Amino acid sequence: RRRCGGWHTPVPELLSATDPSTVWGTHLLDCAPLPRRERGREAGPAAWASRVVLMGDAAHPMTPFKGQGANMTLADAPLLARCVAGVLGASAPPGRRSDAPRLFAALSRFEREMMDRAQLKVEASRAAAITYHSPAALSPAAYGLSGVHPELVADLIGEIRRQQVSAACGAEIEARVLDAWRHVQLRVANRMAPVCAS
Repeated sequence: RRRCGGWHTPVPELLSATDPSTVWGTHLLDCAPLPRRERGREAGPAAWASRVVLMGDAAHPMTPFKGQGANMTLADAPLLARCVAGVLGASAPPGRRSDAPRLFAALSRFEREMMDRAQLKVEASRAAAITYHSPAALSPAAYGLSGVHPELVADLIGEIRRQQVSAACGAEIEARVLDAWRHVQLRVANRMAPVCAS
């Protein structure tokens, strides 16, 4: 309340209505990437022979500041299924379903693809955690829409809604928001263009 009480409405009201006993904090942790099974050995056994794989938060824990932890976990299961289907699945050649070297290679491929995809999100979440917990994060100027004049914020939000930009856009969200911003800028420029009398 002391640090954020001077912020815009409704922040002070929300802080006043919050019972301090309901607020808790915990350490936010992630970890270094898992050691990888040996690369480039798809046809043979991996660097270690184990049928155990980690996935989800066990393999790539991340802070919550990018909202990607659950998404990464949900993407791990179908990736694992695709990687081992040719070894364990019905499409595996008869008599080869327990081919350990091929299984280890499939697990190696899964871990490599999973970590290549997830590590970017882990690093982005870590950077966001550092930013959001720095002194700059307490400044009201740190929030809002960077580079958008306050009088145009409502126009931009309206355009984002009109174009149905949402979290469902996934990786395209930033490009879609920038496109909405270009539309707003074009409308503003058209409104300000001089009218020629004939």
